[in-house]
Amino acid sequence: MARLGVAALRGYRAGGAKATAKHFPGLGAAARNTDDAPVTTTANLVPFRAAIGAGVPLVMVSHGLYPALDPGHIASQSRAIVTGLLRRRLGFRGAIITDSLEARAVLARSTVATAAARSLAAGSDLVLLTGPGSYPHVYRRLLREARRSLAVRARLRAARARIQSTIAR
Repeated sequence: MARLGVAALRGYRAGGAKATAKHFPGLGAAARNTDDAPVTTTANLVPFRAAIGAGVPLVMVSHGLYPALDPGHIASQSRAIVTGLLRRRLGFRGAIITDSLEARAVLARSTVATAAARSLAAGSDLVLLTGPGSYPHVYRRLLREARRSLAVRARLRAARARIQSTIAR
């Protein structure tokens, strides 16, 4: 499986596309799709290690719950998973994007705007919005937080720099 992912990554790169490894840290063992329901599952880091080793520029984080990694937060909102595991332990330096924040696995826990703030705090650089009407709520929430907090502004600047770096390579 990892070998096929790396081959696909090379093909995308040759065609000028920015490939995304998803859904970190693995949804293969899940019985359901997080778009439709909350999911508790186990991680499979093998394909992600291979993709990172091959230089994948983007990783999409899932909304699954991985109790062995963080029993209290879904992956997209888990600092332990996004920053601790993906960034520090696996050494990923590219951009991290969430899966769609309108997924039922997210909405079972919070609003889309709250999920966006939590995901950015966990270490994601981009939040994926696919539902009509989500953008204004997310924008207002993040703007309010950025105006109140130097740390949030610094986090957003770091995310922007990482995204720009990812696009440039």
